[in-house]
Amino acid sequence: MVGKNGSGKTTLCRVLSGILEPDEGVLNSRYGVMPVFGFGVGFHPELTGVQNAYLYGAYFGRGKQFIEEALSKISDFAQLDHFFEQPIRTYSTGMKARLGFALAIAMEPEVLILDEAFAAGDSAFRKRSESLLSDAMQLCKGVILVSHSERIIEKLATRKLQLSAI
Repeated sequence: MVGKNGSGKTTLCRVLSGILEPDEGVLNSRYGVMPVFGFGVGFHPELTGVQNAYLYGAYFGRGKQFIEEALSKISDFAQLDHFFEQPIRTYSTGMKARLGFALAIAMEPEVLILDEAFAAGDSAFRKRSESLLSDAMQLCKGVILVSHSERIIEKLATRKLQLSAI
């Protein structure tokens, strides 16, 4: 999904994820939706990356064993090294983005909604994210990707929704 600021991309994602009610009509979904609105949202700044992984998992109904089994995958992708054991407040924006994206993918959602997933992070992170997102698209029933980057949408999407401000 692409569109200029104010065109309703984030609002539509919030409706699709059940955070907001639609102004009109009814939205029915039979799938578990994992919305990701800005990486780092929901992280507790005083907890470590590892502790936040458990917290994040609990938010989305994943048990301790599930997270324990996913920790090495999360750590490998996020490439936080020793920072994984440090409080989130010490992380840069890019580090939070890497951890948030790694956690979202690790939760194995049926439908993944990523609002500006590649806005933060360096080019190496974006390349790994695009690769992992391609894999996630094979595993999930659906992925909704919101971006200002036409290049990313053209490269990864099978369908494109262009929103315009009224």
